[in-house]
Amino acid sequence: MKILYLGYPKTGTSTFGTMCEVLGYKLYENDLELQKAWNRKEYDRLWEVADNYDVFEDTPWPYTYKEFDKKYPGTKFVLGVRPEDSWIKSLVYQSLRGTPEHRRDIADGYEHEFGIRYLVLHEEELLEKYRTHNQNVRDYFKDRPNDFIEMSYWNGDGWEKLCKFLNKPVPNLPMPFRKNAYPYPNYERLYRIATQHPKKFFGDE
Repeated sequence: MKILYLGYPKTGTSTFGTMCEVLGYKLYENDLELQKAWNRKEYDRLWEVADNYDVFEDTPWPYTYKEFDKKYPGTKFVLGVRPEDSWIKSLVYQSLRGTPEHRRDIADGYEHEFGIRYLVLHEEELLEKYRTHNQNVRDYFKDRPNDFIEMSYWNGDGWEKLCKFLNKPVPNLPMPFRKNAYPYPNYERLYRIATQHPKKFFGDE
């Protein structure tokens, strides 16, 4: 059995991957080169990887659910979500941290994933992508409760809901939350500089 996490970046992807590893599954995380292959419709590149793992989260995997469903019958699908205001702030903040070289690498990745290089200048467009993706996933799986669940750690979902879905015993462990950047140090200052001089801020000049 394979498990595909359909949540966008910054919806708890790493936490979900860690949970599945604790439950004994073999994890494959984000891969920019596979995102590029997905964009070129070179799907066999993805299946070569997917044949050897159980769980998949982060780019490019959330976008592959229709093709993945056909390729791997019996897959379990999990849509991770979080409140919109929290999600967009976390996503944008990730692109603002670090050196200009690091920011440029992040911008490169998101340009291939979202078609948007400077996230800080396109928050409403990103929110619309987020809403559309989540609704499309819900519509696709609306009559398949045995194959699909929606989870939000921000609403209290955790081990119990996931383990019931996967028919696994609940481990006697706390939730393995990862990559929590709260309270976003220097967010306002970085945001202001990035919006005023985006090319310089993201190392593009």
